Amino acid sequence: MTSLPYQHPTLSLHLSDRNLHPILTSAHSNTQLEALTSLATTSLTAHSAAHRLALGHPQRLIVEHGPGHPVLMTSYLDPAAVSSPPKYHHPAPSTAAHTTPAVALPVDELAAISLADASDAAQDSPKPHHESPSKTKSRPHTRDSAAPSAKSKDKPRKNPTAPMLVGIVVANTAEEALEARRAAVRLERVAREVQREWVAEERERGYDTDESG
Repeated sequence: MTSLPYQHPTLSLHLSDRNLHPILTSAHSNTQLEALTSLATTSLTAHSAAHRLALGHPQRLIVEHGPGHPVLMTSYLDPAAVSSPPKYHHPAPSTAAHTTPAVALPVDELAAISLADASDAAQDSPKPHHESPSKTKSRPHTRDSAAPSAKSKDKPRKNPTAPMLVGIVVANTAEEALEARRAAVRLERVAREVQREWVAEERERGYDTDESG
């Protein structure tokens, strides 16, 4: 997993959760990390905007500004997109569920990755307020049981839900867009593996809690 940034040395890669905790990053300095975190913040804002507009769960977001300009590719690894159907205010064609809304991002945030003064991009983006996915409970709350019994252990447990992850890939120029797409696919694979491991650990933690109780 950690070798992925070295496979694409000319690109900037970043994987984080909704709380902006970096899971994988190609940043070599605080300035680069702040710029990539700023892009993740803006991407999460775009994701929230899609929900407010009832556009469903966006899967990917691509921002291009023509030859010689940076290209941003964002991947949303959201388990809720698989478990819940899209909701719309009005009937939509069958192809609408597969349409990813296009949301414009400021050019200066993209350029901040490859420019020396990238630190300015990290100061203007609002911090999203989301409930931490790490607080997901692996055991359902039982209302009918006044006291723990042997039967309560036989009840089916609620499977833990993995947190949503956001993958960022930035290419310095549009000529590197093809390589950026390959890197984005690999970053998505890493993100899914992280989510699988998280679910396995939470499930194991739930079993350990039941046995100790």
